[in-house]
Amino acid sequence: MLVYRKELDGLRAIAVIAVIFYHLDIEVLGFNLLKGGFLGVDVFFVLSGYLITSVIIEKKVTLKEFYQSRFKRLYPALIFTLVLCCCMSYFLLTPISMFQFKDSLLGSLFFYSNYVFLFEHSYVSDQSKLKLLIHTWSLSLEWQFYFLYPIIIYFFKKRKIFIITLLLFSLSLFFYLYTQLFLMEKDISFSLYIPEPGSCLLDP
Repeated sequence: MLVYRKELDGLRAIAVIAVIFYHLDIEVLGFNLLKGGFLGVDVFFVLSGYLITSVIIEKKVTLKEFYQSRFKRLYPALIFTLVLCCCMSYFLLTPISMFQFKDSLLGSLFFYSNYVFLFEHSYVSDQSKLKLLIHTWSLSLEWQFYFLYPIIIYFFKKRKIFIITLLLFSLSLFFYLYTQLFLMEKDISFSLYIPEPGSCLLDP
């Protein structure tokens, strides 16, 4: 039986608050408040991976049930956000910026916006601060994890969870080394927008 753990929801709330304060860029007595608040994204991903693993293994839901629950939980809020941003873009963006917004809108709708932003400006650049949908990169990355991870779980359903952990750890280590040795030299954005196979994994 899946037991609700309120401390995990508390940690996720702290992670979200840390990210919000990071983007607000608040200074107190000359010091940046929560300068490293972006680490809240990593914390949120790990906790989400833990909870998703628990749901799949302990509740024994089917793939169809899992994807339906994720869709119903996330898509309505996403659609509301996209409609709101479309309304704002009409008043705030220039015609040229509207073309870029269209690309990010489609990317957000079909969960590949992290790749759209990867080939634009750096996440920490001033230009990115003006992108209405820049925040959807993490949701796209999370959905890409949802598409792959449950299938791996079900494929190894009759085997020990150790095999799954070892497989994902190996993929994560390979991708991390590849990113550090080859991609990071070209653009630091690769460390933000590209999904790492084990970034959302923490087995229960």
